[in-house]
Amino acid sequence: MLKKLFRYELKAMGRLLLPLYGATVLMGIISAVVYSFSPGVSNGIITIDSSSVVGATIFTIVMVMQVMLTLSTIVFSYVFAIYRFKKNLLDGEGYLMNTLPVTTGQNILAKLLAASLFELLAIITVLLSWFLFAFASTATIKDLWDYIAAGLRNLFVDVTVSDALILIEVIILVLVAFIQSNLMFYASMSVGYSSNGRKLLKSIGMYVAFYMASQIVGTVLLSIISISAGGNIESNAAGHMILLTSLIFSVAFSIGYWFLTKYFMKNKLNLQ
Repeated sequence: MLKKLFRYELKAMGRLLLPLYGATVLMGIISAVVYSFSPGVSNGIITIDSSSVVGATIFTIVMVMQVMLTLSTIVFSYVFAIYRFKKNLLDGEGYLMNTLPVTTGQNILAKLLAASLFELLAIITVLLSWFLFAFASTATIKDLWDYIAAGLRNLFVDVTVSDALILIEVIILVLVAFIQSNLMFYASMSVGYSSNGRKLLKSIGMYVAFYMASQIVGTVLLSIISISAGGNIESNAAGHMILLTSLIFSVAFSIGYWFLTKYFMKNKLNLQ
């Protein structure tokens, strides 16, 4: 049943988000084309004169649109994921969703997996959009790939096992951060919507409280690590310690948010 819930959530989110992602990628291509044919733009510098004012103006408008669209892609992916959780499980549709032959945990997990997947896809989409725009600053595709290959070769020169482990730890931490971020929203709303009134306001208040608590704990942990490392937090050993501690911290908070969300949705949810 979890697979069905997950597929349903993917389709529901994809109907709105996938066209947005497609538009973001397309905007990167349009920006590259406009850049290439704008007489008032050279090496990223806009020159306004009587012969190039139209091209430079069009390029400026297109770039503003791309920036706004890429920001909207990131922000709206988060907002829509929160909206889906609220609408399906905490509002009127909750009467149906919470009576399905599935557990509370499965309902939460389906929303969490779909939200995290689309948020990751949103970041990939934005990076792809600006990557496509980068084609405009190179003579050919081959030139761009040669530049990337050279950059990667320089990046991995003198890379140690410790450096590789740090990279792996960063990737894992980023993925866990997506989950923690969504679960913090879910926990806040599940607590807020267990009350009789001002549910949204209380949800916002709980989110602020959770956020402040996580920041305080994170700051204390970082201070302890800094003291343990003798103030040298730029060393590889300190880097590993910071990343591993942050990972444990994120996992612990995620587990706490998960059980808090599950408890309030199962025992305290007020759909009135």
